[in-house]
Formats: sequence, structure tokens, C-alpha cells
Amino acid sequence: GLGRAFAGALIFAVPVLMTMEAWALGFHLHPLRLALFLAVTLPMLVLLHKYGGFRQTVALRDRIADAFVAILVAAVAATAVFFIFGIVTAEMPLRE
Repeated sequence: GLGRAFAGALIFAVPVLMTMEAWALGFHLHPLRLALFLAVTLPMLVLLHKYGGFRQTVALRDRIADAFVAILVAAVAATAVFFIFGIVTAEMPLRE
């Protein structure tokens, strides 16, 4: 399931990560608005999990946990892509 999630994150995220529009949003949006965007994304992921997720679950608690796993997988995939393409390096400050 995690391998499928990682592959899906790469297939859908890499084209978005490589556009200037996505970079501009990250640079110009206030951090609280980005946090709000993330907070709105979580209920959408819980709802999407009902139709297709990592595994078949019935309990809402499991769907919420899988939504957090999906966010974590996406963050790891994006970080890996940034390191592979040299966009982010170990010498960069954490703020960037």
C-alpha cells in the first residue's frame, strides 16, 4: 500500500512541483494560509479514502490515520524529488 501511495504521489506531484505557479504559491502565501490549506486537505483525504485508499477500512479513526499517512508520504516524496533534482541541498537553511 505504501509503495502504491509513493508511486501515486510521484505521478501526480512531480508535474505540479516543477511549475512556477506552485513555487510562487509557496513563496507568497502566508504560512497560516498554507496551514489552513493543509487543514482543509485532511477532510478531503478522509472522504476520498472511502472510495479508494491504502486498505479497506470501516472505522473513521482508520480513515483519519490513513489521511495523515498520505500527507506524510507526499511530504517524503516531494523532499526526495527536491533532493534528487538538486533544488534543496543539505547546506540550505531550514527556513527555505
